[in-house]
Amino acid sequence: MELVKVFNMKKIYGLALLAVTVMACEKKEDVVLNSTREVVVSSELTKTTIDYEGDLSHLVWTEGDSVMYLTDDAEGLRDYGFQSSVVSNDKFTASISASATKDNKMLVVYPSKTLSLGDSEATLKMDSEFKVSSKDSFDGRTLPMVALFNVPEGKEVIASYRPLGAVVRVAIDSTGHAGERVKSITLTTQQPCVGSFHVSASEKDGYSFSGSSNTVKVTLTDTPELRNLKYVYLVVAKGDYTGVKMDVETELTTYSFADGKLNLSDENTGLFRVKVTLPDYEAPKEEAFVKVSSTADITDGSKYLMASKKSDTEYYVAYKKDNDYLRATTVSLDEKGNIQKTEATEKLAITFIAGSGDYQGKFALKFDALGKTCFVQSPTNVSAGVEYKGFFWFENESNYASQDNSWWTITVTDGKAVLKTKEFMLWGEPTGRFGEVTFFKDDGYFGVRAPETDAEQCADVVLFKLQ
Repeated sequence: MELVKVFNMKKIYGLALLAVTVMACEKKEDVVLNSTREVVVSSELTKTTIDYEGDLSHLVWTEGDSVMYLTDDAEGLRDYGFQSSVVSNDKFTASISASATKDNKMLVVYPSKTLSLGDSEATLKMDSEFKVSSKDSFDGRTLPMVALFNVPEGKEVIASYRPLGAVVRVAIDSTGHAGERVKSITLTTQQPCVGSFHVSASEKDGYSFSGSSNTVKVTLTDTPELRNLKYVYLVVAKGDYTGVKMDVETELTTYSFADGKLNLSDENTGLFRVKVTLPDYEAPKEEAFVKVSSTADITDGSKYLMASKKSDTEYYVAYKKDNDYLRATTVSLDEKGNIQKTEATEKLAITFIAGSGDYQGKFALKFDALGKTCFVQSPTNVSAGVEYKGFFWFENESNYASQDNSWWTITVTDGKAVLKTKEFMLWGEPTGRFGEVTFFKDDGYFGVRAPETDAEQCADVVLFKLQ
């Protein structure tokens, strides 16, 4: 290494001025600047990729790995700072300050990173999310390591490296899941397990850790079948963790394992093996809106679609308020004769709320899609003034319960649903007449019919229950 490349500019100018002054005063003496010397640093400890001997795996150096190093003498810190070298045959050659003695420390850091000339400290940031292929080899650059030792008097030294992180090698038992595809694995801990390492010769053991996240996730971009997946690697900081949870996400579901504890604190171990056995997969129950056939299917808190038959494969379903009627939209049946539960159809659902006391055996209708006034009420009367096509009233959560017309008597016979109103009143007097919900075919909306309503204008109401 040329001297001019390792001193900062201010130092170069100062030395140049000093040289000129000395030469002017003492022309017979040569000025000798501090130089460097080479030290070969080798290691019997393994590191940056994972080698296998049967099922036994361990970390080994990879040819071409780069490390950075410095010595903590004044010139090593001020003028040289971290320098880089390439590992070959488990060793590398360091060019250090000749001023460094056995009383000084030498710090070696893996992986190397680009730093400014003279930098004597650095920060190594861990990743909390990785995207890898199941066929990729382990990337040792995700596992930092340091070695801190006394500067040797001779030309060689054997360094003992300390992995700063822990490699968690996850093996998933494919029994019963061989064809299931894996999407990701996430490890969550109560304490921060991911963060950054500050590396400096002034730090105890050469480094300190600052946590920033308690989660690390590996996404497998090729979503391999479990039969073809050997291992997944997660890198976290060393530590004795509690509140541990591991989530294995597959194409079918997410399997969660909350073992609670995971001790990854052994300073001399870099690779920790975890085996996961997946439980039997239970397919989620497919919910659908099923046609109600009897009154026994009317239950408190259940969700229903208010519908009327359009054809063998389609039904009109109430979906919004329109001039105080309930406008209908067309919904198709699936091959089982049900209406599939989707985000769209669930918004059409009306919750039936059972009454008590004076309203025992009756139900209130809560139609959330209507907004604040979401309780569907019967009118006080349906008369010739509206051509016996009654509209609904609507009330809010605070007031509906105490109002008689919020409560409907509901019966279902052979699939036909009757939602019966309270007794109609005229000038405050009972009329002996009752109404019921109907579908006005020519108008395309649901309303309330009276005994006098033309039956030709009306179609039966049916209910579909979410189950």
